[in-house]
Amino acid sequence: MGKKQASLDPSVLKPAFLAMLAAILIFGASSKTVRDSVKDISWDGIPWASIDPGAAIYNATVAVTLLSAYTILFLAAYKKIQGKKLKYGDDLKAAIIFTVIALAMTYPLLLVYTSHVPGDGRDSIKSMWNLWTAKERITRSHDPYHTDMIFHPQGTSLILDSYPLLAGIISIPAQSLSGLIPAYNTMMLLALIWSAFGAYKLTEYLTKDRNTAIICGLAFGFSPYH
Repeated sequence: MGKKQASLDPSVLKPAFLAMLAAILIFGASSKTVRDSVKDISWDGIPWASIDPGAAIYNATVAVTLLSAYTILFLAAYKKIQGKKLKYGDDLKAAIIFTVIALAMTYPLLLVYTSHVPGDGRDSIKSMWNLWTAKERITRSHDPYHTDMIFHPQGTSLILDSYPLLAGIISIPAQSLSGLIPAYNTMMLLALIWSAFGAYKLTEYLTKDRNTAIICGLAFGFSPYH
């Protein structure tokens, strides 16, 4: 008989969540920026008073809708690969926990989700171009590893570039439905959420303890070195 898995116990996880909350508060006091199409804006420079409530609700709705859709599809694919009957139980709870933490860690991105991206406009702009290029090449039935936008008109190969084709493919539905900026933000947040979920499932498999697995997922997914 194998060891029975322990269910999630909120009382056991409380210290971890308190520690995470403290980290969020400390992180929130540090200097951060988001960027629109023109300039960097300090996160401290986007107070509630300057945000249109209607726009904030719309942005939050877009964010939650995209993250929820991708997470449900991800869990369904995971269950199918594992050959298990689809049951949204503790796995869904874990995914929700990681999603809430990701949104809290990146606040106020949730409120400007369709108009701003995190960062200073360096790597983020290149990463957005990668997602856009993948969509344009694939939807037009062109080689996704070739672009005419560099060294035009001959173009060049992207094989040796830091070009995340898989992320580009995954982002196509989000780009088609909501545009490039929210699609990029969704991929960025999913990188945190899914990596935390992967660490959670690995630890659960090794220890058969979901509480320990949640803590390990938080530690890996939201490490400053991630």
